Amino acid sequence: MPSVQVSMPTARDFALAPGAEPAYAFGVAFLAHSFVTRIGDRAFHAPLSFDLEPGTSVVVRGPSGVGKSTLLRALAALIPPGGGTLALDGAAPETDTLAWRSNVLYTAQSPRLLEDTVGEVLRRPFEFRVRRGQTFPVDDAKRWLDALQLPGFDRPTDHMSGGERQRVHLVRALCLRPQVLLLDEPVSALDPDRREAARALLDEAADAGVVTIEVTHEVGDRAALEVDWIHAEEVAHG
Repeated sequence: MPSVQVSMPTARDFALAPGAEPAYAFGVAFLAHSFVTRIGDRAFHAPLSFDLEPGTSVVVRGPSGVGKSTLLRALAALIPPGGGTLALDGAAPETDTLAWRSNVLYTAQSPRLLEDTVGEVLRRPFEFRVRRGQTFPVDDAKRWLDALQLPGFDRPTDHMSGGERQRVHLVRALCLRPQVLLLDEPVSALDPDRREAARALLDEAADAGVVTIEVTHEVGDRAALEVDWIHAEEVAHG
C-alpha cells in the first residue's frame, strides 16, 4: 500500500513565518511540520510532518481509542496543537482561525443536526459572517442529495437514522466547498450502495482539488498517512 512521506524531525516546534497573510485560493497545498496532538500532558503521536498537494486523498489508520479523531480536530484548529506548525498555502491557523476552520473542515462520525429540516441544515452555515459572499449551491445540493438517496430539503431531521445524518452532514460539507476535508468515519453507518455513492462524491471533490484526510477502516488503494501512535500498544492490549 502506498504511504505519504512522513518525517519525524528532532525539533518539536517550528517557527511560523512572520506577517503571513491568508491566501485561501482553491486548490492549495496543506502541510504539517513536526506537528503534535496533545491534551494536557498526554501526547497522542510522535511529531508528524506531511505536505499534501491539491486533490490528495489519504487515510489515517490506528486502533480504536488511540487518538485519530483528536488528530483530525487538531488539524482543524478546533483544539490547540501540542507543538509544531500547520499551513494552508503558507498561512497558519493563527493568521485567521475562522477562515482556517471554514477551509479545513472537520466532519464528525456521529453528527448532530440541530436544524428542523434538511434544507435548514444545508443553508444555515451560509448565514455566518465567515461565509459572507458565498452562495448556497442549490443545484449541487439537490444532485448530491439525490446521489445519496436522500429526500428533498423539506425532510424533517428529528427522526433521522445515523446513516441519514451522516449523508446530510457530508452534503453540507460539500456545499461549503472547503479546501481540506477531515473525515471521521464518514461512511461507517451506510449500507454498501450508499457507501459507494458517498465514495463517488468524495472522489469528485478530490478531482476538483480538495485534500481529504479520512479516518476509516476501508483503506482500499488510497495512500496511508503513517502516524506513530504513542499509546497504540497499551490500547491494543488494554
